[in-house]
Amino acid sequence: MRRLAHIVIALVCSACSVEFNEEAYTPLCWERASCVRYLNLMAATEDWMDNASAPVDADDLQRWNQGIESVDGVFGFIGVDEISDDDKLERLQFLKEHENLIREIGGLVDVELRKILPRVLGRNSSEQRENIRVVVAPFLQMTNASVGTANDSDIVLVIAPDRLAFNVAERGQSLTWVRTVVAHELTHASHFAMVPYSTTFRRADPMHRSLWVEGLALHGSIRATDTPRSLADIIGESNAAICERTGRQLAADYRNDMEDADQSEIWWADRGADPRAYGIVTPGYCVAFLVMESLMAQHDFEDLLLLPPAEAYPMLTLALEQLSALN
Repeated sequence: MRRLAHIVIALVCSACSVEFNEEAYTPLCWERASCVRYLNLMAATEDWMDNASAPVDADDLQRWNQGIESVDGVFGFIGVDEISDDDKLERLQFLKEHENLIREIGGLVDVELRKILPRVLGRNSSEQRENIRVVVAPFLQMTNASVGTANDSDIVLVIAPDRLAFNVAERGQSLTWVRTVVAHELTHASHFAMVPYSTTFRRADPMHRSLWVEGLALHGSIRATDTPRSLADIIGESNAAICERTGRQLAADYRNDMEDADQSEIWWADRGADPRAYGIVTPGYCVAFLVMESLMAQHDFEDLLLLPPAEAYPMLTLALEQLSALN
């Protein structure tokens, strides 16, 4: 099978109208009145994999479209309906060929969600949690996990075991990394529910917005998990080593690009390697980690989560200037 393209998307459907199937969701609660709406399609996915042919054929595709994808509007929300049938067949073939790993990761994601939810979403009010939806389903390589907004107020967190399996099988990521992804995205969901950092800010000011929300999520993922996490657990050992060696230079370059939204792709798109030859995948994460680490030396993490853009972004600029001066 031809190697699948490295596709990672960030949801940009801010405030879009999406018809979700309310009956598909079940409450996921950790104490009285502390619940989120949860849709876990792994059981249906496993049933599909059990009955899929090898190689996957048109009948399997039809069963997928009429079964898994038809359950909830989130597949359209994340853009799966834009994939051609030929590409769908190829990506469904990946599910069939790696079904044992996908089952393992799907189970791990569910366990980690149940373990981490109280710590991360415990900071949110019941009204804020009412707007959060968590979905676990294969999104045919569209994303590892993403958070976006829909219907003006819904915060939608999607986690895709198939893309996580791709990164484990093809890129050498670990199951520890999978756990960190879950905590990272839950931090995003909690943050977006508290403060209006909807995806509108990605379009309006992607260099500031991405640096702020990703920096908080990186450190939030470390704080939320049972065992200590390092930067290597988050972005991989080789990327972490490069970050430690060249991070301050990266910070200086990011500062120079800060006002140019067109540079966002270079810093935040997952292209497998940095086009500026630093050799690091998605170099923005390195800068975000260092900037937030600097800010947390002077500010409490929980206080930083509550800052609106007008207060947060000047702090970013100052932190970048200080990091750059140390280069």
